[in-house]
Amino acid sequence: MITSRSVTRILALPLAVAFATACNDQSAVSPSAPGHDTPSLAAPAAPTYSEIELGAGMAYDVNARGMIAMWREIACPPGPASCYEAGVWRKGTFTPIGAELYDPPFYRFQMEINNRGHVVGAMNSTGDMRGFLWNGRELVDLGPYHGRGINERGQVVGLTKGDAGLGTPTVAALWERGQLTRTADLGGTFNTANAINQRGEIAGTGRFAGSNLNHAFLWVGDQITPLGLGDASHARDINQRGEITGTVTQGGAAWGYVWDDGAVTLLNGPGLVGSRGHALSNDGDVAGAINDGALIRAALWLDGNLLVLSAESSQAWGMNQKAEVVGYKDDGTGGFTAVLWTRK
Repeated sequence: MITSRSVTRILALPLAVAFATACNDQSAVSPSAPGHDTPSLAAPAAPTYSEIELGAGMAYDVNARGMIAMWREIACPPGPASCYEAGVWRKGTFTPIGAELYDPPFYRFQMEINNRGHVVGAMNSTGDMRGFLWNGRELVDLGPYHGRGINERGQVVGLTKGDAGLGTPTVAALWERGQLTRTADLGGTFNTANAINQRGEIAGTGRFAGSNLNHAFLWVGDQITPLGLGDASHARDINQRGEITGTVTQGGAAWGYVWDDGAVTLLNGPGLVGSRGHALSNDGDVAGAINDGALIRAALWLDGNLLVLSAESSQAWGMNQKAEVVGYKDDGTGGFTAVLWTRK
């Protein structure tokens, strides 16, 4: 449980809502540090965003060059009910990279792209779930199970099988030049690394021995350290400053957070009953989702402002330093539409 004794700051961010379809700017309210008065000067207007649909599928990450790693829905061969192919979208063109997913569990869709255009993810079109790395020339098979994060040095993190073989347990994994070089775990049956920064600091999620609860961790060198966030938590991304975002369960609700060397900021706001943190910029901005009790909607915490990016059921999963955001929304038929949100 998060308490004021174990956390040096817990902020409720103000709500400056900017729907992607809105035409008028709305004033933003700057957050106040604990023990300080709110400034009397008017804050600048919060930016508004435009929504670009990328087709049937789900977008998960965008790099500084505007290259988007996404899954595109495709026709299935006999047998599976839902099928997707991985590829890179850029300037209106989708380029497949040779990886496909058939009837996957939802968490297998996670993928990431670095600024060189290299993509990591998971595929199972050949049978077993396999991690992959697309290096711009060829698809590299990483083995079971999933590549989830990549940095500019080409280091890849994810999860792979433990000593018991396929199934459980799984261990957090680090690949370099396509080869598995290190693993780590918290002692339980499920462990995964989800993101890695340029310094080689890794954010992930694992379980302790005998427990079914997930706990966010930081993995540096040979040391894996739980973040100590309480009942249950998940670490999704880490930036170059070593800050981490993800979700934590508090009071029976899931909330997005930013962890900074032991200090935690909850991604909160008026009228919200929950939130999710999925991507974290080097400036501390977060892309994810809010839960207002009616819908889960894509959201961006930008410069202290909470911007709700869509009026529809949706989630934001990736962002770049230009605050371009990608994700997906429900298409109304049980499927998804990949989306890019950009500043107007």
